[in-house]
Amino acid sequence: MAAIDMSGDSITVGVGVTTAQRYATLLANSLSRTIASRAKSGDMAADQAQKAISQARASTSIATIMVGTNDERVYGTSSVRRGYYIAFLRRLVLDAAAPVRKTGRSTAVAKVGMWFNTQVNTIGMTTTQKGAKATATVNGTAVYIGTIIQNHPSAKGTAQVRIDGVLKGTISSDGTGDGGMTTANGLSYGPAAFRFGGLSSGNHKVELTVTSANGQNFRLDYIAGNTSQTGVKTFVSNVIRMNAYGYAKFGGSDASVSAFNTDIATLISTLSADGLQAYAVDNWSQINPATHLLTDGIHPNAAGHVRLYNAFRTAILATL
Repeated sequence: MAAIDMSGDSITVGVGVTTAQRYATLLANSLSRTIASRAKSGDMAADQAQKAISQARASTSIATIMVGTNDERVYGTSSVRRGYYIAFLRRLVLDAAAPVRKTGRSTAVAKVGMWFNTQVNTIGMTTTQKGAKATATVNGTAVYIGTIIQNHPSAKGTAQVRIDGVLKGTISSDGTGDGGMTTANGLSYGPAAFRFGGLSSGNHKVELTVTSANGQNFRLDYIAGNTSQTGVKTFVSNVIRMNAYGYAKFGGSDASVSAFNTDIATLISTLSADGLQAYAVDNWSQINPATHLLTDGIHPNAAGHVRLYNAFRTAILATL
């Protein structure tokens, strides 16, 4: 039986409702699929991206992602930390929807300077040397670069990105900004991804040149293009609202949720336009904080889970 690969937090875990009432259970039963879930209470996008980094998915699988409630309440209105969230979420989506890539440890990525294996995964490499380079050729109209963002004073590595010899921008492993990216569950790093688009069709030479000072860690997991991807259909929820009691107890605000959801919508629209099977699921509009939440003001009640189930199911069936 085909699976639903699920990334999520306590909402996907189903805190406060029975197993039968959870949207995950309702969705799996409706679609006659098994559940392969890594969801954990308190998790944020960085936590879930780390858990999913080496996940193999069958071609018959689909993926659902619903993370952001904890990111929003912890990161609040900080645009810097919301940027970390989007980089982590982008990576989480790409690991499901765009798994074809040239990994840092592979010979397909030519490296100049001193590089060594990253400790927290089996694909990445790290350098602390200014001027170190990594080069690969990929195909498509967009380039994705997988890295790690970390909240540590020696993890402020940066690298310029040149595509076909043209400087396109700079990426950073620095997760110390505005209080840092450390998650509610204590993870001080997370797999992240950056995108460079607007390219002509065909092959492109991608070159990263480390510009940070010697001793600062810069990490490269992969370089990929958007064409010939073999990923699964990936359905990404936006962030639902809490009620006033929930915000007072856990943090966050309607304004912060709105800012997160604007960025999520842009992310999924962009990846979809790249030709990836990434689809937005608007659960924000499905949950009425006055009627669809438990007394804690943050978790959906049974009626709320039905609403989440219906939103995911409608989005999934529209693609079949």
